[in-house]
Amino acid sequence: MNVEIRKALPQDYAAGVRRLSEQIAAQHLAGRPQTFRADRKHYEEADFLQLLTQEDRPIFVAADDSARVVGYAFCILQRLENHPALRDCTFLHVDDLCVDEACRRQGIGRKLLDTASAHAKENRASYIDLNVWDFNEDAIRFYERCGFSGRMRRMERGID
Repeated sequence: MNVEIRKALPQDYAAGVRRLSEQIAAQHLAGRPQTFRADRKHYEEADFLQLLTQEDRPIFVAADDSARVVGYAFCILQRLENHPALRDCTFLHVDDLCVDEACRRQGIGRKLLDTASAHAKENRASYIDLNVWDFNEDAIRFYERCGFSGRMRRMERGID
């Protein structure tokens, strides 16, 4: 599949971001029903449009030849300064990455991460990070193939 990776536009919500957001919401609800709400998409249109106005929150989309969005990467450029224990740095956090279930394993996710990496480099970021749910083993393997490795682990315990 031939796709163009570019910065998101307002019309991309209807062109696929909404559909992909619903896929992610369903996956998260199935994997963590105690955490995620059944009545909400991952991104509502108003949220998406508001994020487009924020320079430090780039959104990249993968669009096919008919302008249908088949993947996205929501990112946050963060600057850590004057932390009592950590060194000052700039990094890019990939807040959400999704490729349409029907289009996976075609290199689209890697292209989105490569674009995010180029953006990070342009902004003198030291690294890229992301979070992934433990239940999402396919995503964990994908990120590992793309060069990501564990840095810390967030754990929880239910209260009886």
